[in-house]
Amino acid sequence: MDFLQLETYLTEKLQKITDVENIFFSANNEHADLSTNILFLLSKKMKKSPKEAFEVIRSNLQDDYINNIEIAKNGFLNFHLSNKFLHEGLNSIINDKNVFEQNNEKVNVEFVSANPTGPLHYGNARSVYGDALANVLKFAGYDVTKEYYVNDAGNQINVLADSVFSEYLKLQNLPELELEEQYKGEYISEIAQKIYESDPNKWNADNYAEHFKSFSMNYIIDIIKEDLRSVGIEHDVWVHETSTIRHIPAAFEILKSKGLIYEGKLGEIQSKKGMESNQTLTLFRSSQFGDSEDRALTKANGEHTYFANDIAYFYDKILRKFKWLIIVLGADHDGYLKRLHSAVTNLGSDIKLDMKTCQIVLFQKNGENIKFSKRLGDALGLREAAANIGKDMFRFLMLSKSLDTHYTVDADKIVKLSMENPFYYVQYAHARISSIIKSYSLSDYNTPNHGMDDVSYNAEANKPNNIKEHNTKLTEHNIELTKLHNVKLDYNFDLQSFTPSMIDLLKILLEWRKCIKSIVRTLEIHKTTNYVMNIAEKFHSIWNEGKINAEDRWITKDAKVTNDRIVLIATTSKIISQALNILGIEAYQEL
Repeated sequence: MDFLQLETYLTEKLQKITDVENIFFSANNEHADLSTNILFLLSKKMKKSPKEAFEVIRSNLQDDYINNIEIAKNGFLNFHLSNKFLHEGLNSIINDKNVFEQNNEKVNVEFVSANPTGPLHYGNARSVYGDALANVLKFAGYDVTKEYYVNDAGNQINVLADSVFSEYLKLQNLPELELEEQYKGEYISEIAQKIYESDPNKWNADNYAEHFKSFSMNYIIDIIKEDLRSVGIEHDVWVHETSTIRHIPAAFEILKSKGLIYEGKLGEIQSKKGMESNQTLTLFRSSQFGDSEDRALTKANGEHTYFANDIAYFYDKILRKFKWLIIVLGADHDGYLKRLHSAVTNLGSDIKLDMKTCQIVLFQKNGENIKFSKRLGDALGLREAAANIGKDMFRFLMLSKSLDTHYTVDADKIVKLSMENPFYYVQYAHARISSIIKSYSLSDYNTPNHGMDDVSYNAEANKPNNIKEHNTKLTEHNIELTKLHNVKLDYNFDLQSFTPSMIDLLKILLEWRKCIKSIVRTLEIHKTTNYVMNIAEKFHSIWNEGKINAEDRWITKDAKVTNDRIVLIATTSKIISQALNILGIEAYQEL
């Protein structure tokens, strides 16, 4: 039993009293363990006064898990939980009974999907959001695929090939091309050099243009994959735009059958942007769904627009049986979301589509924004941005703020070892726990009758749903810690062994699955960092209390009290490790 299960349990009981659908609870406020503002609504449905309704509720809900129920001055119902709830809750984490059941819902999380025309830069810093979100959904029991969409059908690939070819001609001591558009940077010269080394006469071949295009794009895709690995990201699937545009006719037929595609002329807004106003084009009725005007699916020359290609790509996802589609885009796509959402949701009857946009992150060093990179020539590379502060800290920082928050990272301040640094604040808590476990494992308290010695080490068991483990170094100390993570017993600990602050810590641990459920509902991954910060804050508070009073320490002179507290602190380490693992971050054993 944890807070998520308890809320389900209470909701079912309340629904037996009267017809009510949505009941929202808040946990662990200063007045109660659990609260809800449902009283007035229930009293109306029951046609009773709030006081009379309260008596009915209390008589039906107060049981072994609920110690007391009271009405607050603001009309909230406040629940105070029993020791039985806390005892069962801690044992449920110890014995992994708080995991989510697997379901068969297929989820596609598409993120990054930058054009394959150059290395990733600091504008892609929040790409780790999609990776962590996929981890949360896996942990919650979903069948998740992480996907990268390669835009290889547009003119940008031709510009890339021309840019490389121009550099290639320079190596031949031939005149460079005079290009209106071109990509610059050391990587362009690198690609040209690679082609020249493999075949200095390639430019004489009939298919040289296609060779330059495919070689350049594939070379850059390899660079992008390495950029992503530098921040701990590996996609499951890479889908090319050129492989999905074949679905355009079938997708258009579905939309036409619903009266959403027609032949007509552009509206005033698109005409002002330089598009043909008198040309008859294929249009999508996006204005029917709140867009400012209908949008073009074909160009004046008859080619399909980027919007049409995107419709085909999302139809391809539907054909692959995905029921929940999540896409993460840059803030510059805000105006694009409405038309895409209306088109995609009309391609299937039961498709759920969530689109998230993220603001750019700036990096500063020596008080100035970092802008330049040897590889890119005009932007800080993603690999360099992560290298400035370290992969784990990079991920933590990028995942600690809401996506719509503008964020500036001061690389000088953030690397300092300080309790004001949120990353180190959390890692220091876990390192302190590890030191306590080490002291405990060397003490006389760690005896067989407390269920620790017969537990075999299993490195896989501490990974939530096979999320990739991030280079945790296995020492004897780590094995002791993992033993405690994976101890399987119905341990008859005494809650009286815990200080009030330790009880508060236990209550926070019992909110873990509720936190995950909230993220699944809102897609706000920063709730994970907030949650683990709450654990760290409470733990450090307990540590400081132990400095004042030796009886408030985790290891005391009383063996039974110590063993009881070790169960709690090992469970704390387990939840911190799970949370950081979901974020794609290693839980440090020492700093």
